[in-house]
Amino acid sequence: MAGYIGKSQGVTLLNVESNTVETADIQDGAVTAAKLDQTYLTPTGDGSQLTGIEALPDAIDVNASAPADSLNIDSSGDVGIGTSSPQRILHTSGDHVRFDNNGGMAILLLDTLNNEGFRVVTNRDGTGAFSIEDMGTATSGAGSERMRILSTGGITFNGDTSTANALDDYEEGTYTLTVTPETSGSVTLISNYQKMFYTKIGRVVHIQGTVNIQSTSSPSGTLRFSLPFAVNSGDQGAAYSGNGNVRFYNMNFNTSYIYTPMAVENQSYFYLMVSKSGQTSSIYNGGDLTGNGNEYITFGLTYFTN
Repeated sequence: MAGYIGKSQGVTLLNVESNTVETADIQDGAVTAAKLDQTYLTPTGDGSQLTGIEALPDAIDVNASAPADSLNIDSSGDVGIGTSSPQRILHTSGDHVRFDNNGGMAILLLDTLNNEGFRVVTNRDGTGAFSIEDMGTATSGAGSERMRILSTGGITFNGDTSTANALDDYEEGTYTLTVTPETSGSVTLISNYQKMFYTKIGRVVHIQGTVNIQSTSSPSGTLRFSLPFAVNSGDQGAAYSGNGNVRFYNMNFNTSYIYTPMAVENQSYFYLMVSKSGQTSSIYNGGDLTGNGNEYITFGLTYFTN
């Protein structure tokens, strides 16, 4: 069945097309030929039914078993799919919304009042990537890529497609720092002053916090302070690095020396380097601790991980 209902002055209020349906029951009154565009429909009998021609393509197919309010258009023209009370011009309720295309797909989000918009693209350049483009004042075609999510993971920006340049991780939290003498003995920290904060952006890790040494048991050798992630491996110039600072309170230290945290290649700990003017640098030793329960060390360190 195919035809128009309510057509006046060139405005079609309803257009129904079908290959299979040949009649339509009219529930609210008779239909006369004068009220119809009879190109596709003709009233028959007493005007309670319409007949039409066949062999027209299906435009809308409504299953008879579809639930109520599967499609609803309210008095404001808002369209609801799965809801009888649409709150926006298109409002879906229920399962996920799915868009299919044979290849990549793009959705344009345009502000026609201010001539600004974005384009969201799937399977960008056939790589499986997802990207967001700035359309500027354009309403079609491609825009300037601002962000891309690679199919292998990671985010690149402003048209950069290199996996090596992708931001592939962000993490923040706390970890429990431990202090271990390299040779023998032990160092115990007060639990309330053992947590360190860390932030990891890509390969860059920053830690900071304060520890309180509760007691020691014959610590011998250089002190190792634990890290949340292992230091990167590579040449010594890149691996024995880290940029940080340290502050002591009630500690055995020499005010004329410079104390600096130093990350150790491929290890999950750092040392405290002791720089002495005109002398060979050394590492802070467990024997320098008093273990009186009132020693505090505040750290800040930034380093690279793999």
